[in-house]
Amino acid sequence: MSFRGDISSFSLGDVFQNLAANQKTGTLRVQSGDTECLVLFREGKAVSCSDQKTPSIGEWLVDKEVITREQLDEAQRRYKRAKKKSLGEILHDMEELKLEDFKSYLASLIQESIYELLSFQEGTFEFLEGLEEDSPNREPLALKIAFQAQSLLMEAARRSDDWQKIRRQMPSENEIYLVPPASRERLLATTEDEVTKDAVQLLDGTRTLKKVIARMPHGRFDACRAIAQLIADKKVRPLDASELPRMATGKEDPKEIIACLKTILEREPNNRKVLERVAEVSAQFGSPEDSATHWKRLAISFLEDGDLAQAERCFTKTIELNSKDIVAWQKLRESIRRGGDPRKLEAFGARFAEHFKRLGLMEVVRDHLTEMVQLVPGSLDLQLGLAEARFSLGQTKECVASLFTLGMERLNARHFDEAERIFGEILKYETSHAKAKKIFEDLRSGKLVRRRALWQRAVRRVVMSSFALVLLALFAYDCLVRYELFSITRSVYAESRIDPARQAILYDRISSLEKKHPLCYPTIREAKELRAALNSKARARTER
Repeated sequence: MSFRGDISSFSLGDVFQNLAANQKTGTLRVQSGDTECLVLFREGKAVSCSDQKTPSIGEWLVDKEVITREQLDEAQRRYKRAKKKSLGEILHDMEELKLEDFKSYLASLIQESIYELLSFQEGTFEFLEGLEEDSPNREPLALKIAFQAQSLLMEAARRSDDWQKIRRQMPSENEIYLVPPASRERLLATTEDEVTKDAVQLLDGTRTLKKVIARMPHGRFDACRAIAQLIADKKVRPLDASELPRMATGKEDPKEIIACLKTILEREPNNRKVLERVAEVSAQFGSPEDSATHWKRLAISFLEDGDLAQAERCFTKTIELNSKDIVAWQKLRESIRRGGDPRKLEAFGARFAEHFKRLGLMEVVRDHLTEMVQLVPGSLDLQLGLAEARFSLGQTKECVASLFTLGMERLNARHFDEAERIFGEILKYETSHAKAKKIFEDLRSGKLVRRRALWQRAVRRVVMSSFALVLLALFAYDCLVRYELFSITRSVYAESRIDPARQAILYDRISSLEKKHPLCYPTIREAKELRAALNSKARARTER
């Protein structure tokens, strides 16, 4: 039997009491925000509690310096080979830790986790019946650890208000806090509480709150309460992104690094350095999809600011990590288009189409190539790709019609090789297309090319002949006008003296000739000079 509910309407305290009263055995799953806790019950008693915040008992012992990392590694190697022995028993066999002490530490760790869990006021729960003996339940089951619900509820009630205050001051344990160096010595000298002193010494800006809490030689509740009070009193401050170390990934837990950086992003969502660092660490140690998301956020930020080179770099990394992200591909196309290089845009368009063609997303290919053909209208490869996409989607009529129009355009532009390729493609999609078949055969055999060449030579000859005839006609016309002008003026050149009456008649005849043939060289140039000479002689005679 299983049941579920909402913590706001049915408190976890009531759930614990119900399970205890009915002596239930199973797992209680609690989800609150991004925290998930699993509590194992056996006959109504709480046996174990695990979540993302609480370290395993082995890690807890190392953090508290009860055992060394080398001792834990050796114990875990033996633990994997052992089928029935608990980690505590193995450490006891190694003479590193008494079994009673191990049991005490484990019980304390489980109690601390349950006390914190019972302070949750929001979230959901679900109980699933059945005993799970897998890790992390193997240790408490082997050591027969169990807690009465009533005793847990009493202590949890005492701590509940404190946990609410702690969460208000520490909404995330992935932050890095620092006690300013100028006030560190003064704080250590004036503070009497040993828990607070230990917190001050560890809050040096090099580790997250989660790690500080783990390293403190105190229970989780006391450590959190001391740190929360320091934050409330403003004796510590969170590090800015600019103050963060590079965070060497050799020693640090990559998951902790990622969580820390993401927490900083919640405060500074537009911090590009942190965004890039999250993307890099996620790609190396975390999730490629998560890394791709952060690269895309960074790329969009650059694109909005007009930094096209950086935007293209980040979108490219996004696609390398998540090649199915259509939005990233489209945004990359936008950045390349705004860069203004048509050859680069054409190459990208072909790569986009080929990638999604392999994925079988032909509708995406069709829509993409429809836009690309408008952006790069001269690209034959993109147009043929669009036709193929349409044909694969059953749009044969539209495919053939667009290709035929394109083929005729190339044919009229005398791009015969391209035209032959296009009409060949038409016949792949519609073998019975008579016009395309005739043109394709003529192109392939060379008949159409030769016919076009003969026609062009004939047109060229006609044009040249017409041009020669026009020149000849103009020459004849020029000679005729020149002869008329000569006829008018020869009597003047034959006599040494000109009769004034005849001079006026001559002037009028020259003017009439100019009006009759206004666009002929003799009338434009020579007749004008003759009239000027006649006027000059007339003025000279008048002056005498």
